[in-house]
Amino acid sequence: MNTPSPIGNFERYLSLWVALCIAAGIVLGSALPDLFQRMAGMEYGSVNFIVAVLIW
Repeated sequence: MNTPSPIGNFERYLSLWVALCIAAGIVLGSALPDLFQRMAGMEYGSVNFIVAVLIW
């Protein structure tokens, strides 16, 4: 009898997803530096709005 795996594909390949996201961030940051500079400037009281939304 074949029992289902206790972890799904997302969890199994989490290291791969993280590496792909890091690579995508580097590529996008190099290709669109002005956009990322504007996003980095969107802050209030030393809290970046983009990071705050992603953490929330």
